[in-house]
Amino acid sequence: MNKKLYPMYMKGLTAIFTVALSSTLIGCQTTKTENTEPQTTETQNTDSTTNEINEYLESQMQKDTQAEAAISIMLDGAESLKESASESANSEEVQSELSKAMDNFKVLSDFIFNGGEIDGVTFSELSDEGKESAKKALNSLDNTINELVPNYKERFKEWFTDSAAKGLDALDSLKDKGSAIWDEIQSKRKTR
Repeated sequence: MNKKLYPMYMKGLTAIFTVALSSTLIGCQTTKTENTEPQTTETQNTDSTTNEINEYLESQMQKDTQAEAAISIMLDGAESLKESASESANSEEVQSELSKAMDNFKVLSDFIFNGGEIDGVTFSELSDEGKESAKKALNSLDNTINELVPNYKERFKEWFTDSAAKGLDALDSLKDKGSAIWDEIQSKRKTR
């Protein structure tokens, strides 16, 4: 059950239970005088309480419907935003900037981890603050690229391993052809 509706549901049940209990207790009274007037008042009170509960529940359902309609409009807007962001992400300008960011990431990674240089300076020549700044910059670039291309590292890894496997297959094929040529050269050499 919806958490928002639960308290209202419990209030309604409590009211109904209270009316039913009071009706039962009043009906069980042992009085010898028969007076139809209190029963009419009691029935009117019960009807009045039931009407109030029904009106309250109808009001809540109407509010729920209004909120659901507004939320639906919000979700449609979010979906539209997602579509336009996707279209924008595929634009030439965004792809160009993404390519630059990837190149910068490679240069910065090489600088930090492989002894590469940036403007003639190596990572090991930096102060501790400079090293920390370079690491933060790398992390920032990584986060930015990951937002635009989720799981790009995994995708790159899969592409790289697939390409490497294809390259090794091609190398084996060349090796087999080369071996056949080598064998042919050796046989011609022996026949001379």
